[in-house]
Amino acid sequence: MTRTARVRPLAPLDSAPLAKLYRANHEYLAPFEPVREEALFTADGQATRINDLLTEQAQGRAYPYVIEVDGRLAGRITVTNVARGPFCSG
Repeated sequence: MTRTARVRPLAPLDSAPLAKLYRANHEYLAPFEPVREEALFTADGQATRINDLLTEQAQGRAYPYVIEVDGRLAGRITVTNVARGPFCSG
């Protein structure tokens, strides 16, 4: 079976699917992630986080993306602390 994975820019409509994904993986991720506020596991909490990331993106400081597998949301990745100029890193 061939699976298709793609990375695309994060969008405001991703808030509910991301919240659902975080809830489904909360126990698994607990040892690897910092303690999160309960709002992270809600669509409203994700919407706030997405708005913050999109603001940082508009300022050129962050580039948020989601990962889809076979058209379904599977994760999120963000390049942050973007530094321009000779150092050019993120």
